[in-house]
Amino acid sequence: MHRNHKNILEARKVELGSNLTHIDEALNEHNEAGFADTAIEHEDDEVLEAQAMSGQNEIIAINAALARIEDGSFGICINCNASISKKRLDIVPTAVKCRHCMR
Repeated sequence: MHRNHKNILEARKVELGSNLTHIDEALNEHNEAGFADTAIEHEDDEVLEAQAMSGQNEIIAINAALARIEDGSFGICINCNASISKKRLDIVPTAVKCRHCMR
């Protein structure tokens, strides 16, 4: 029933995993640089770390959505137990609340 959402979630998870690998590689690069370059690299590292954290949080949400698909609770609002609209799930497949409860 939610096969399309499952495929979308799994594809996004693979994409995020690849992105996190690239971020990790970039963070592990150690270049010998002057002070100014080191300051710029530090700022870049902060941006990469924020992107990694965001990606990790999205993977957690994806894993939770995949678990809900498996246990049959996908598409059911955690607040009111109403169905989450297909339109909302198409836009936000990790959604746990219906549009009404999100307000």
